[in-house]
Amino acid sequence: MAIESTDFDVSFRGILSCGATYSLTSAIMSDAGVNIGQVGDGDDVDIFTTITFRF
Repeated sequence: MAIESTDFDVSFRGILSCGATYSLTSAIMSDAGVNIGQVGDGDDVDIFTTITFRF
């Protein structure tokens, strides 16, 4: 993923992202992933997890 801003104080950021999604039930899904900063002033590593409920 690449992020380019039109703001004067924000530079280009290159990010490598990967993740996985797992269906726990037909109405509940879980996913997790990692974003790794490659270029620019972005975070070095971001780890995330989520749970989604369908209703």
